[in-house]
Amino acid sequence: MSIRHAVIMCVYKNDKEQDIKLAIESIINQSIKNHLYIYIDGVVNNKVKDLLGGYSSNRNIFIFESEINHGLAYGLNFLIDKILPCKYDYISRMDSDDISLPDRLFLQEKFLDMNKSIDVIGGYCTEFGSEFALKVKKVPLEHNDIVNYSALRCPFIHPTVMFRSRVFDSNIRYPVNTYYSEDLALWYILLANGYKFANIPEILLKYRITEDTLFRRKGFFKAKCEAVLRWDYMKKMKIISPMKCTMLIIKMISQILPIFILKVLYKKYR
Repeated sequence: MSIRHAVIMCVYKNDKEQDIKLAIESIINQSIKNHLYIYIDGVVNNKVKDLLGGYSSNRNIFIFESEINHGLAYGLNFLIDKILPCKYDYISRMDSDDISLPDRLFLQEKFLDMNKSIDVIGGYCTEFGSEFALKVKKVPLEHNDIVNYSALRCPFIHPTVMFRSRVFDSNIRYPVNTYYSEDLALWYILLANGYKFANIPEILLKYRITEDTLFRRKGFFKAKCEAVLRWDYMKKMKIISPMKCTMLIIKMISQILPIFILKVLYKKYR
């Protein structure tokens, strides 16, 4: 049987060798066969180079690299463009510091095979790496709940996401003009264009969350970018309400709070 599934992953200079190895091995050891596509986004250290070079003989892994760091959205789009001519049924995201559980791809592929109207699927995760990690991180399951939830929260745990390849046949790609918000921007584009979302109530991934994760999620420019994206989304989907507007302001303020306060919020209010 031909391989139906491609997984895309980007690596850049701040990624750690051991984390990358765990991520790659978790895809290699999936219970169904897949092809892993890796994009090296800019210069990386020799340990990472040697690690990735060690996979060059694996016929199910394809590695591309650029000496210039273009950013995550560019790297993901590059891999999508490489993959589409191969006519895979499904394309999955993977992050270079997370660990997919062995049946992740099988469970998601099974769901999509049985639910032909769903275009993008995610699932639950278990977090690790910090005192504020959650044992189980949940997200809404049904499309209509996801539409409403997306106004103020991200509807997917992004490294659990699986797309039908047809999603990208209409030239939709990750926006490259957002400030570390390419995932959220893509979800909004897809929802506004009528694509159907779902999550499954299964833990699919071990998600690494550390203090560095919080630093990447905070800051005025990221908060402003996300607020603009959320406001535009609410207008397009006609789901504006006084409560959502209030929560949008609170959300923006929370992203510029000191790290020690964010740690408490992440532990108690997610």
